[in-house]
Amino acid sequence: MPEYWLRCSVQTGMFSNERIVKVGNGLLFFVDVNHVEGQVNQAGRVKVRLLKTNGEVFWAIMPTEDVAVVQVPKDQMEPVSA
Repeated sequence: MPEYWLRCSVQTGMFSNERIVKVGNGLLFFVDVNHVEGQVNQAGRVKVRLLKTNGEVFWAIMPTEDVAVVQVPKDQMEPVSA
């Protein structure tokens, strides 16, 4: 599955190795810091895997312990460079 960056806001997590990311319509996820770019209390991005797209809407798999899939507009995503 291709990897993409999803725009988000970044917050402090419960532990030093995690962050809370807020995506799209306000959904919050705990993710490992290795999947996040950006400083706490600022805009950033989180690395996700693309599940499917219809061209304008993307369904992305969040890097969480449990499988979480979010639907986001195309303009919130950008491919991860190789």
